[in-house]
Amino acid sequence: MSVEVQRVWVLGMSAAPSVFGSRSGRHARVFEPDPLYGTDRPRPMAWSRSARRLSERLVRPELDRPIADYDAGFVERYIPNVSSLLPPSLADQLHDGCRWVDTLPRGAFARAVEEPMVLDLSWSSSRLEGVSLSRRQAQGHFSLGSLIQDPRSAHDEEVRMLLNHKRAIEYMVQAAPNQRFGLELVLAIHDLLMEGLMPDPLDQGRVREHEVDINGARFEPEQDSARLRDLLALILEKTQAIRHPVEAAFFLWVQIPYLQAFGDGNKRTSRLMANVPLLLRNCAPITFEGIDEHDYRLAMLGVYEHQDPAIAIDLFEHTDRKSIRKYMAVLASRPRLDARAAQLSPVLRRVVRDVVVGRRSAAASVAFADLPPEDAKELGEMLALRLRTLASRHSDRFDIDEAAIDSWIAAGRPQ
Repeated sequence: MSVEVQRVWVLGMSAAPSVFGSRSGRHARVFEPDPLYGTDRPRPMAWSRSARRLSERLVRPELDRPIADYDAGFVERYIPNVSSLLPPSLADQLHDGCRWVDTLPRGAFARAVEEPMVLDLSWSSSRLEGVSLSRRQAQGHFSLGSLIQDPRSAHDEEVRMLLNHKRAIEYMVQAAPNQRFGLELVLAIHDLLMEGLMPDPLDQGRVREHEVDINGARFEPEQDSARLRDLLALILEKTQAIRHPVEAAFFLWVQIPYLQAFGDGNKRTSRLMANVPLLLRNCAPITFEGIDEHDYRLAMLGVYEHQDPAIAIDLFEHTDRKSIRKYMAVLASRPRLDARAAQLSPVLRRVVRDVVVGRRSAAASVAFADLPPEDAKELGEMLALRLRTLASRHSDRFDIDEAAIDSWIAAGRPQ
């Protein structure tokens, strides 16, 4: 994106109504805030020529741009493993850099880096939605493990958004490898992400049954609820058929917000769902760090009005390469991560619950798992380490109530 074009866009943002804000009238409100953060912009990206051309079309005044209706052909014309939204050479480069060990169980990479990934993705995704809390503040709230309600605090909704992200990501890491990829998964993630944040709680985890509009975009979304559900199912069906995990991630990230199947939280849901194909194939997660919120909106606007992902491709490449560098380094710093530890991870969750909730001894819990001697020894070492560090913030990871963990800790961590 040229300096001149970028300056026009940013000045336009500050002088005009916020892009993707609410619009009065017959349509329901779409909560997509447009804050101006006090932080420095990330290092300028090397925008492609196609992205610069698209941005020049998008910075024209809103009323000078033609209205674009939702085009179902954008997903219907897509043929998995024949069509490609990402340039195939780029998808291959990213895949070569991000994959771990193909022989490990599905989701082993994500479980190995779960703690830093939860913080990175929660904080980055929330920042793109207007959360002003610092990374250090976010980490502090994660350590508390619960939302402390204070009606005088302007940050309560921001904290809720962060904690909702945390719970949704932890659910995704544990559930996605073990359940069918389909509507149930995306609805569950949306439900967790939007808990307490929607005017009508019934809209959590449900395809919308009311009309929406997106202020600042010359885009008319699909409004028929049955059609929305069918198209969302089609997006998921085609994603499941895509053999290339990076292309599948990008496909979800672009198609879910373009459809606007939910009354709010479409972009949040797309960022988490984009990680599912990656974690199922043991690729590094994509946490959307280092993206400027204005550039992100411009990328979505290009998809909304032109079904053109040129800016989105540049952003995706930029943030995915950053994520790959970080998480491959995290793995390199953890030499104990191997196939056996990854395979024992589901068993570890069960024995932790046995010790904390059932108050069974660690030795008895390991014996009850009925493993070969070498695996039992490895599991015992993993369990001892986990029991020393277990805290209430790990409740979702092990499917244990926070109160049960606190009670076990108060009793002196009996094992």
